[in-house]
Amino acid sequence: MGFQFLRPSKHLDNDPIDVCVQSDEVDGERFQQLGETNVGRILLIVSTWRGDATRVITGWEAPKAFKDFYLANKARNVWKSD
Repeated sequence: MGFQFLRPSKHLDNDPIDVCVQSDEVDGERFQQLGETNVGRILLIVSTWRGDATRVITGWEAPKAFKDFYLANKARNVWKSD
C-alpha cells in the first residue's frame, strides 16, 4: 500500500519513535522513525535534517511486528515526554 508523498510528514507531529540513526560523510544523518498518521496508519519514515527543517526522504507502511510494537508501547505511554 503506497501513500501520497506529503502525507508521511504528518506522522512527525504524532509522537514518533526513533528506530535507528545512520550517518555517513556523503548523506549525513538519516533517521528511521515509526509513527502514526492522523488517520491511524502506522508508517516507517526515513528523514534527515536540512537546515532547521526535517525533510522526509521516503516511507512505507510498517510491517505487522513494528505496528504491534508501536501500539503496545503507545498504550503504555512509554515514550511520551509530558
